[in-house]
Amino acid sequence: MATFLRSKAAAAKEQLRSKSSMSGWVLPKQESSWAPAGTWTNADLDIVPPSLRTWTSITILGYWMSDVVSVQSWTTGSSILAVGLTWSPHHASFPVLARSSFGYYFSRFPILVRLVTCLFWAAITNYYGIFAMMQVIRSIWPQCLDMPNQIPESIGITSQEMVAYFVFWAIETPLLLIPPYKLRWFFVIKVVMTTTTVLATVIWICVKANGSGDIWKQTATVSGADKKLADYVGIE
Repeated sequence: MATFLRSKAAAAKEQLRSKSSMSGWVLPKQESSWAPAGTWTNADLDIVPPSLRTWTSITILGYWMSDVVSVQSWTTGSSILAVGLTWSPHHASFPVLARSSFGYYFSRFPILVRLVTCLFWAAITNYYGIFAMMQVIRSIWPQCLDMPNQIPESIGITSQEMVAYFVFWAIETPLLLIPPYKLRWFFVIKVVMTTTTVLATVIWICVKANGSGDIWKQTATVSGADKKLADYVGIE
């Protein structure tokens, strides 16, 4: 065991040393599993080989259900409705739109913008995870509510929320290191738990609000330049 840990530590030290120069961050080119050498593709862009096709149609359906039926998606939709919009009239793949508009090389700019957006989206997701984790912690240890706040109010977060964030992050990070084709079991569990919880929450909210009102009959209340501005506000 000690030998194994020493070898791992030495490998990690060597890897950190290699990152001290710009050349250390350059990854070796991956060849395609089926396309000719020199083709603009790699293992991440190739068609998934049969050996890694562990997801079924039910798994994929469950993944998107658990992704869309969430607090983050609710706040996105409610924000769009709040500025006078309805739902999107068109649906198209982002890579298709980027490459058809910018070409192969210039499409990297919108991809970079998308990357930055994903960073913000991950931060928002973790922010919502704080409050969910706080409810879990307070259910197990009610005395955590008596924890004094040691963080200045201007920071925008309390000591309790910071503890909840680190607990949430510690659980989330190992899952991010698992390849998607090995996460089928996780999303099966997630879709069952998420769908059940969300449906129960929606029913409770509708009962408290005496119905859903006229939300399904709403139309856009803005047009022209105001509508375009509202589109950007809704995205943000």
